[in-house]
Amino acid sequence: MRHQALQHVCLTCRHQARAASTLSRASKRYVQISATPTSTEPTQRSIEASQTAAPPDARFEVLGTHSSLLSASLSASQNLYTRKGTLVGFNGSPENALSTLSLLEPFRRVPLAIPFLYQRLTSTTPYTALLAPKSPNTSLVVVHLDGRVDWILAQRNALQAWTGPSLSLRPQVNTALSPAHWGQTHTTGRGLLALSGRGLIHQISLKQGEEYIVHPSHVVAYTAGAGPSSSSSSSSSPRPYRFKATSFRLQIPGIANWVPDTRFFRVMRESAAWSLLSRVAFTLRTWSRRTIWGDR
Repeated sequence: MRHQALQHVCLTCRHQARAASTLSRASKRYVQISATPTSTEPTQRSIEASQTAAPPDARFEVLGTHSSLLSASLSASQNLYTRKGTLVGFNGSPENALSTLSLLEPFRRVPLAIPFLYQRLTSTTPYTALLAPKSPNTSLVVVHLDGRVDWILAQRNALQAWTGPSLSLRPQVNTALSPAHWGQTHTTGRGLLALSGRGLIHQISLKQGEEYIVHPSHVVAYTAGAGPSSSSSSSSSPRPYRFKATSFRLQIPGIANWVPDTRFFRVMRESAAWSLLSRVAFTLRTWSRRTIWGDR
């Protein structure tokens, strides 16, 4: 009897604990942050809507534990554009392959400091190319463009490889941000993009009316609606934002502490010309940090 009573009490306690856990779990809202998938493939709904479409002529796949290798499988006569010096392997018939240098609008990209020298690889037979970015600690992600949504490449060096006969890459200037982040690339059409970023790349999905604050140097790419002139494109474009901050100046040791305290330097520091040069240098440094690089 005592054993049965203890079992009944333990069973009652377990039911109460389970009910309390369910209530506390229902009253909380959990936010999960995960790494972006290595390939932004279409959802099941988009696959069902495009069942009559032809299969793709190219396939990008990210390899490696750190997502630092890209395997590009292409059909015959399909052009593959890659950054110069990123090709590390080739699987196919080398005698049927041809590699040439391609200039991508150099006169429009040079003023914006966007790379314009790429390597075009084509072959009369199907082949697979293995690519790797030259920068260390870099991860890759694949973006599928189906012609319905355009993408803006926010980083100048983010584009590593692409393919697609109808894919268009146009450099543009985003004057809403600081001059250090003006250079961007607007991508339209159908094709595949291989983008790179430092560290692990995460994906953030925002609903209509939601906002997210992030430093421009950490944004690799974002969607821009169906076209550059659409209302969704103008509403999704980033806008500069600055947090409220107080004036907190740090005292940095000057070079004068390491220089012998002679009469010449004492007289120079007390002169009006020295004070004017110090104020001008401080003003220029502060203005460049706020205006050019966008930092306080």
